[in-house]
Amino acid sequence: MAHFEIKASATKANRGPSVLRFLTGTMDTWRQRQALKTLDGHMLCDIGKSYKSAKAESGKPIWNVPPHWLR
Repeated sequence: MAHFEIKASATKANRGPSVLRFLTGTMDTWRQRQALKTLDGHMLCDIGKSYKSAKAESGKPIWNVPPHWLR
């Protein structure tokens, strides 16, 4: 019986996020930050955010995201 060795190659799964996935994530981030601007004090309290932290988060540029979001 023959023995075959499978080597890891540069497949799509190994290359990291695709351009489409990156753009989709970027637009999702923008929409979420826009929605965060519209929440009142009670809604912010429900999600565990203060007005100050929500304002800071919603003011960030769309490319400024935590590294784990890019996976």
